[in-house]
Amino acid sequence: DAGLSPQGTLPWKIVQSELYNPDSDGQDHESIVDTHELCFGSFPSNAEHSNLKIERVNDCGNIKFTPPWRKGRSAIKIKEFLRGQKVPLHRRDEAIILCLSDDSSRHALAVYLEGIGADGVGRWIVNADFSPQDELPVTKVVLRKTSHRQ
Repeated sequence: DAGLSPQGTLPWKIVQSELYNPDSDGQDHESIVDTHELCFGSFPSNAEHSNLKIERVNDCGNIKFTPPWRKGRSAIKIKEFLRGQKVPLHRRDEAIILCLSDDSSRHALAVYLEGIGADGVGRWIVNADFSPQDELPVTKVVLRKTSHRQ
């Protein structure tokens, strides 16, 4: 459950980014369910030596996140954020995060909230620390949700 495909792989893939090099397309066994384009402002200065990947919360440890409505305030633990978004306890470890990591640090760039909202459609929430700023360059990351064909 919690958005996992039958093989236990993550349903989201990074399909376009300046910081991402895809290993393989793999679309011959998958059908596209949803596509999102996320825009980010400044990344840490060592971003060109970092990896951009999609991970589950339980694979990220105590990573912190600053929602847009907390901009300028201290970051909160990701599970605290998910609790505030009313994500059920049993689904918090499986929530999806877009991470930027290198040898010494890991940043939560965005969190996917599955089925949140009146329309029941999920959405990505971008970390306020990486939100686009006026007059600064923007880095776009395109994410695609797929489902495996049986």
